[in-house]
Amino acid sequence: MSDYNSALPIRTEGDATEKVQVRILDKSVDANQLAVNADGSVNITDNGASLTVDAVDLDIRDLAFATDKVDVSGSSVDVTATDLDIRDLDAAQDNVAISDGTDTLAINADGSINITDNGGSLTVDAIDLDIRNLVFATDKVDVSGSAVTAVVTATDLDIRDLSHTQDSVKVGDGTDFLAVNADGSINVAITNSVPGSSVNDYNTAAALAAAASSNHDYTVTALKTLNFNQVWASASGKLRVQVQVETGVATGVFITRFVAFNSTAAPVIDLDIENDIQVAAGVRVRVIRTNLDNQAQDVYSTIGGSEV
Repeated sequence: MSDYNSALPIRTEGDATEKVQVRILDKSVDANQLAVNADGSVNITDNGASLTVDAVDLDIRDLAFATDKVDVSGSSVDVTATDLDIRDLDAAQDNVAISDGTDTLAINADGSINITDNGGSLTVDAIDLDIRNLVFATDKVDVSGSAVTAVVTATDLDIRDLSHTQDSVKVGDGTDFLAVNADGSINVAITNSVPGSSVNDYNTAAALAAAASSNHDYTVTALKTLNFNQVWASASGKLRVQVQVETGVATGVFITRFVAFNSTAAPVIDLDIENDIQVAAGVRVRVIRTNLDNQAQDVYSTIGGSEV
């Protein structure tokens, strides 16, 4: 039996917290020892040769966008995708050429494009074609030089309020128009506008004694109203006229409305009543004629108006 060298395993007699230091040496040269840096790392050199590391899924840590860069310059990258969208296109910085595969759409400097029909006709068919609502402040439609027929059917059509400083309106009855003078006045033709039957009731009293009186009465026709508006009286000498209207049918009570006198220079009394006095049917109008001369004379009077 021969003896052989044996080795004892490394062990300690202390507790489990004891540390064991081990040096890693070069097999051939004991002086070449592996150096460990203070941070626990080791340095690797290739001694002028190349260092090749072959690995699958080699990952020392996750790459971070803020600190890591990968240079792909000089390389070609093929990207195959459907609906690839890196960001929304922006008119301020993106340009897209419109083409049919052969020719590209040309855009003018003012942003417009030219449209040609290749020698044929260009037809646009549409119903209610509307790109936007027209705005009065910015849009204009030129109809000058065109034959435009517009039919407007409306009731109380009013595009704006009429103004006396710029609008003129004729006033007419369908046949004649009101005439306005240069000074802005108009001419008025006064006609008898009161409808009905004219009344001119005449009466005379012969040889009326001096200081004596004579009554001239007119009774309004049944179912009528008298628009009483005139009294005419005269005598060859001095005369006083008193005009009265009865208070009611056959009351015998009269109210004096006017008193007038003549003279030898103006023998005729003509009372033109501007505002007609309406006298009901059956009521009497009375003119009292009094002879103011110094001898007898004939007296005359007429009651005028219209009955409706």
